[in-house]
Amino acid sequence: MAKHPDWEWIGQAPGAPVLVDFPVVARRRREYETRTRLALELWSPEGDRYGLAYVYPDEGYPGCPRLVPFSHYEPLLRRALEGLRALGRPEEVRLQVLKAVCASPEGRSVTLLKFIIGPEHAIEGSQIETVYSCPLRAFFENFLCLPTDCLERSESIDFVVGRAVHQGYRWAAQAQAAGADSQEVAAGYRRGVVASFLQDFAVFLNKVPRGSSPLKAHTVPVEAQGCVARRCQEKFGALPARARLYHERLFYAPQRGISGKADRLLVTPPTDGESPDEEADGRLELYELKTHATGFGERDPRTGRQAPGGIQALTYHEALRALTTHPSLLTHVELYEAGADAAEGGTFAEIPLAAHPVLTRAEVPLDGSDDRYLDLIAQNRNLGYLAESGLLTGYDRALLADLIQSGRRLRGLGGLFDLTGSIPPCSFCPGQTRGLCEDAAHYYRTPPMPAFFRRVPDALFRYWAWFHRQVRHELNATKQHLHRLGEAAPEELEREGITVAGLTLVARDERTVRLARESRIETRLREGDTVLVSDDQSRPADGFSAEGRITRLEPEAVELELTDPELPEATRYRIDQFAHVAQTRWQAQGLTDLLAASMAAAGVQGRSVQTDDLPWLARVLLGEARPELPEPVPLPHLEGTLNAGQLEAAGRALALPEEGLLLLQGPPGTGKTQWVAHLVHEIVKRRFFDDGPTRPVLVLANTHRAADEVVRKLDTTFPELRPYLIRIGQPGRDSDEAVARHTLVRMLNVPEALARLDFANPAMDEFMRVLKKGELTLQHAAVFVGTLGSVTAPEIRGLSFAYTLVDEAGQATEPATLQALRHLPSGYRGRLLLVGDHKQLPPVVPEDLAAEPVPDVLRRAGLREGETMRISLFERLARLYPGVLLSLTEQYRMNGPICRLVSDTFYEGRLRPGSTAVARATLEALHTRLGARPRGLTGLAQRVFDPAVPVVFIDTSDDPTAAESAADLGSYESRDNPREAALVASLLAAYLRAWPQSRWPEVSEEIGVISAYRRQNNRIRQEVAERLGVEAAAAIRVDTVDRFQGGEKPILFVSLVSHGSLGRLHHEWRRMNVSLSRAMHKLVLIGSRETFRAPGGEGLEAEARAYYQQLFQTLDELAAAGAATILDSRGMGPEVS
Repeated sequence: MAKHPDWEWIGQAPGAPVLVDFPVVARRRREYETRTRLALELWSPEGDRYGLAYVYPDEGYPGCPRLVPFSHYEPLLRRALEGLRALGRPEEVRLQVLKAVCASPEGRSVTLLKFIIGPEHAIEGSQIETVYSCPLRAFFENFLCLPTDCLERSESIDFVVGRAVHQGYRWAAQAQAAGADSQEVAAGYRRGVVASFLQDFAVFLNKVPRGSSPLKAHTVPVEAQGCVARRCQEKFGALPARARLYHERLFYAPQRGISGKADRLLVTPPTDGESPDEEADGRLELYELKTHATGFGERDPRTGRQAPGGIQALTYHEALRALTTHPSLLTHVELYEAGADAAEGGTFAEIPLAAHPVLTRAEVPLDGSDDRYLDLIAQNRNLGYLAESGLLTGYDRALLADLIQSGRRLRGLGGLFDLTGSIPPCSFCPGQTRGLCEDAAHYYRTPPMPAFFRRVPDALFRYWAWFHRQVRHELNATKQHLHRLGEAAPEELEREGITVAGLTLVARDERTVRLARESRIETRLREGDTVLVSDDQSRPADGFSAEGRITRLEPEAVELELTDPELPEATRYRIDQFAHVAQTRWQAQGLTDLLAASMAAAGVQGRSVQTDDLPWLARVLLGEARPELPEPVPLPHLEGTLNAGQLEAAGRALALPEEGLLLLQGPPGTGKTQWVAHLVHEIVKRRFFDDGPTRPVLVLANTHRAADEVVRKLDTTFPELRPYLIRIGQPGRDSDEAVARHTLVRMLNVPEALARLDFANPAMDEFMRVLKKGELTLQHAAVFVGTLGSVTAPEIRGLSFAYTLVDEAGQATEPATLQALRHLPSGYRGRLLLVGDHKQLPPVVPEDLAAEPVPDVLRRAGLREGETMRISLFERLARLYPGVLLSLTEQYRMNGPICRLVSDTFYEGRLRPGSTAVARATLEALHTRLGARPRGLTGLAQRVFDPAVPVVFIDTSDDPTAAESAADLGSYESRDNPREAALVASLLAAYLRAWPQSRWPEVSEEIGVISAYRRQNNRIRQEVAERLGVEAAAAIRVDTVDRFQGGEKPILFVSLVSHGSLGRLHHEWRRMNVSLSRAMHKLVLIGSRETFRAPGGEGLEAEARAYYQQLFQTLDELAAAGAATILDSRGMGPEVS
């Protein structure tokens, strides 16, 4: 076995500590431990055994001449191992060893002195900055995910002001580095500021001045133009020809467990000749920009100098030092300070990292010659890892309470106080504003709740912990994604479908690039995905990877829109799927907000809180209070507009008391969006002139598509609501006019106003005018529509609503749905309406999410053993409180045979067409609407597209060419079926060719294709493109089931893919329900009957197979009645006529 050279080096210097840098997997061996030492068995990541090693307190070892008091390494590692044990996981952790000693001449006793714990878990530089300033705050924000209170209105706009200067500087620097003249550089700055102002416009409405003059914060980005332009000229005006300037590049150092995005990286190439100075090797310069130069950051005790950004810059510096072999890495913190008046415009200061107060206060040399350099980084990073991962406390309520009471520096965990910040950020900490922190007496805005976790009712705590553990699993997996991209072979990642390698640059236009290769691209990636673009020979996120969004995916090429125009220097590239941590953390925030808000609403002091003290809605969620529906309010004016089921549901919703709950099940095509629109209209009519503090209604959806559909329906059905309807957020790339015009920036014509912004006029008249108008618009708005992830949006910050309605509630996880509670009036004294269908798609959760044991108190709340957060709040409450569940049964999408297939299989026969016209609509109805019919269809195509037969099934059970191609890698499953893809493509090609080519775009809009697998959809697109061309293929919607929910098509093809084994995605029978129910007039199903109908399996698979047996039984009955055609794929050629 070849051991790492650093391990061998340790043994070559007995008794002398040596600096090393190599990874190990450490398994605890308790049988070799004493009270004063940890014993570990070390292995290489590849599985080769190194031997035993020990860790002592205070970095001791046998024969150690001097201990290091308060060293954090041993206590944190011990806490990590005990945390793993408490969580029921093996006591095994990955370490990056940085310093060790062989304490015996025989080389048999190795002691680890310094190390990074869990380097596979990426801790961002901004998080480490938080740990440095206050470890307890890091615990509140990164493990508990404790958010600020949405009902408290914030008036701070400083961070968006800084962001505007950042973006303006970035765009100006890009222009300067590209050789632009001074006018173009200034124009670049203005474009950046305007773009930032547009993105953050709603935040400015948090603080609108009462007079006509702008605030100083408003004018800072405008006045900074000249100062930034001079700075760009100074720094980037005379760059060598081959110099490269990168902005906001993601990096992850696996040796340190650090990730982040540095503001700027400047790579200066080597100079020519034999110059002995460092310029001969070139330079790598890292810049971290901070726009608040005073009043923030660490203070040098000797000079009184104060500056922010030191720890963040230091961690980025060390990460890049570990990632690159560049001989000259220079790191600077840039400070921009606004001027006292418009003429001054502000100043820039540049602090070399070695002179930053963070390093001078701790007396840490930047050259790494002193151990304190490693300690400063490792202490804050390791503590950040334990604080975020849950290993500090797990879900032991005593440990949670003790940790909070240990103070902001988390006393007892080791660590030198001079390696943590001296100025706590209490006024910005949610732990302080929500009353959980007990260590910030003079900053209290909310009276503290001492021993918070000891006082939480058992049912509420167990509820929080059960869900939080699962969300934490997903978040931890996301944080380890970058490590996996670098550790796994590109070939393995490509088989999994999240990487495409071996690409060359074939075209580019500013931020748009086209990458291609000769071999076919088979991937799970799809248009709209965020990816990293890296040198094919480098590790992703190496500091130079570009971030982009896929805009087009073709058989051998991919087009991307980059966030920064500079690609890394390379001859070949790879792209890798990139997951954003924030998308997971917000679910945990909704969960912890329920915990904090319920305890605050209980209002109990001096004793433990009992379940009966909690707000009514919290007790309903815990199964401790039973909701009931009132008698419906009569709505005679809506008779004939809504059917009987919709009328009853609307009437009962309007009759709900101040604390009320209603669930509405809306199966496919039953008009739930129409119902939502009419209910919202009725609520506004009744509440528009109320003088109370609450607004009428907030509508939140699980997806942007669903939110846009609600806005579209309100806009078209009730034009009188248009001035009072706000779509939260920015217009989407594909938003139509009926949706986009309800975003604030479009309602107020903000882009046009900002385009007229005069950077030479500090009065900012145009900006002030639109701010005043925006404030008035928000004051009068009655209906706000957004996603569950938008509850912290500035448009609704500080607002509460009489009604909160959640659409697509069956598809949202329970922690995500809890976000909707954050804008109910204090104490949850509002009405909550959940609209969804638990027989359609369930929440999307990681495939490897293990079921947690369900405590008895949660069984009473309706949770069952073996379940995870894949069960939505809607489904749980529907089975717990069937009395508040109303179901719609009349659908207006599917014709009779398609409806029967769906109804008999999934709805016990209760779903029916809402009218005779709907029931009888066939493909002939589409042809009539198009004003023409396809000509020349023959053979198989003629049979498939026969208007008289709405359902067609092509059975591939006995087709030897219909084998699938599958990649099943742990928690991931990726499949495609070339035979099915070819059948789909050839049938579509035959149908479209029966129309004049000029009609193809119009006809293609009527066609949809669904499969459960991204890889299959990509293959189908490629097959269609080969037959009809790229443009025709792009016009046909080919998508996964998950993306198609809510959509419908007159002609729908469903490719089942699986042939032989069912596949985990098909263990979820609700995917089949959604797939089939997207069809209106013609449904073509292609797949293996025997694979889906065969008995077997257990758990979810057995349940799914029972549904599929019913599906094929109903299909046979339809065929016997002449409403379906069943065909055998054997003998069908690759092309059909």
